[in-house]
Amino acid sequence: MRENQNREQELYDAVVKLDVDAVKELTSDTFNLKHWSFKEWHELLCDSLNPLEKAIQMGNLNIVEILLQTPVGYQNSKKEFILDGIVFASFCGNKKILEALMNYFEGKIDNTYNIIESSLYSASEGGNVEIAKIFIEMKAQLNSFGESGKPLMIAAEKGHIDVVRLLVESGANVDKIEPRYDLDDSAVRLAVINEHWDIVEYLISFIKNSTDKRYAKRNLARIKDKLP
Repeated sequence: MRENQNREQELYDAVVKLDVDAVKELTSDTFNLKHWSFKEWHELLCDSLNPLEKAIQMGNLNIVEILLQTPVGYQNSKKEFILDGIVFASFCGNKKILEALMNYFEGKIDNTYNIIESSLYSASEGGNVEIAKIFIEMKAQLNSFGESGKPLMIAAEKGHIDVVRLLVESGANVDKIEPRYDLDDSAVRLAVINEHWDIVEYLISFIKNSTDKRYAKRNLARIKDKLP
């Protein structure tokens, strides 16, 4: 069993070691689903990464490009890995790697699984304003909800003021709240909870929800009163 596992992680290990020759050897002839599916836990990201995601996380464009040259595999599984890679690269913020991944599809990204919206969300979470612009220009739905809310909400929660400005200026609805989310999940409330006062101050003038506006103003005034 241990020997089989070692074989499955060969590609991942080659990526980690920056062993370009080994990566080429393992990918030049065929798409090995077990190699590409192998994942290892990344402590800082609190997530498991496959070989392509690891190359993206390491910022190694050369290895990413080698992986992209792997022959198409069983049921076109390679495509799914690259689409997931686009979402992950949007979070990591390496524009050259993102462009390489997107170029694989020659400008025709399959949005069946809302990859464009997911990538905008990831860019918003990572605070990558230039990458967020790319997906806004690709007509991403600005008010689309994922499992943890919408792009404006995650940008406000994480404190990414430049992304917040971009989303609002691009037409994101500051007041839109999905019924299944409780009230604390509005963008300005998330900014208040996480004490991102620059974002709170910016959003106030755009808020139409009177309850949210009073809440934001009250908390902002409280903080300003404490300042020397």
